[in-house]
Amino acid sequence: MVRVYFEAKGFESGLSDVLIVIYKVSDGSIVQSSTSMTEISTTGVYSYDYSASNDEDYLAKMSSVANKRTSVQIFNRQVDSILKVQKNKLNIASNVLTIFDNDGTTTLFSFNLKDANGNATSDDVFSREPI
Repeated sequence: MVRVYFEAKGFESGLSDVLIVIYKVSDGSIVQSSTSMTEISTTGVYSYDYSASNDEDYLAKMSSVANKRTSVQIFNRQVDSILKVQKNKLNIASNVLTIFDNDGTTTLFSFNLKDANGNATSDDVFSREPI
């Protein structure tokens, strides 16, 4: 999942017409038609969570007629995954490294940990192998 943000001009709050359209960059096809975005509290910043199905590049076009503002953002699910690996909870147990999603319980990635001789370890880790 990727969260996309739209900043209203002047951080205007309470807009009901903030819409997002998401395109696949490779062929220009619309993958998410005009959908409402949700304001974060009363900040004038609006967000939308998009569940990309693959590691392609996407373009999000967001606009508000009432606010007279349009913006675009390019994103890629793979970049989101890299950030999760860097920031999210991880656990090492029984020579296995587990990296969790934002909720702290859903497994994103698991790796067997090995020493320089290829033996399972969690003390002197030389490499990791995806499970």
